[in-house]
Amino acid sequence: GFHMFLQQGRYITEMLFHWRFGNARTVSDVSSIRQFSLTGWLLCIPVWYFIIRNVVIREKLPQIITFLSMVYLIAMPPMTISLVWASCMELFIANTFGLLSGYCLYNGITKDKHDGKSISNSAVCGSLIFGLVALFTYQTGFGCFFLPFIIHLVAAGKPDRKIVIGIITSVTIYFIFLLLFRFIL
Repeated sequence: GFHMFLQQGRYITEMLFHWRFGNARTVSDVSSIRQFSLTGWLLCIPVWYFIIRNVVIREKLPQIITFLSMVYLIAMPPMTISLVWASCMELFIANTFGLLSGYCLYNGITKDKHDGKSISNSAVCGSLIFGLVALFTYQTGFGCFFLPFIIHLVAAGKPDRKIVIGIITSVTIYFIFLLLFRFIL
């Protein structure tokens, strides 16, 4: 009957905690929760590599950026915290789905005939679904949405329509999350 995360909008985290901690009876069981997080990150790191590498290639930036990004991902404090603290086992889901949300949109933005940008509906839908999973898991994980756009901004040297589309879409996803969150409460 313990509900901690529903009031915070973390429905997916609530379900994970009931599943993992609801069955934990020993210290070994808690260790297995940490192993769940490690396994999750091990499965997600190739996804991060693929996305960062593709964005770096598309933006014609040096490949060393991909390598340094992976070193940073593995060495950053949140990675350590999510592996050491069983109570942070869901971070790999939130962060990876936030990145997938941004990449889905970034990849779906193409130039049209009139020098503008067009966005495929499937990219917007995918971005929305991935973004909502990130937000309903751990809201700060959605910040990874912006990584492909930050790399694009570094390459472009100034904000452009792609950046504006990313910002508008992210605000829209936040707004839809807020509406759904209020509905769930």
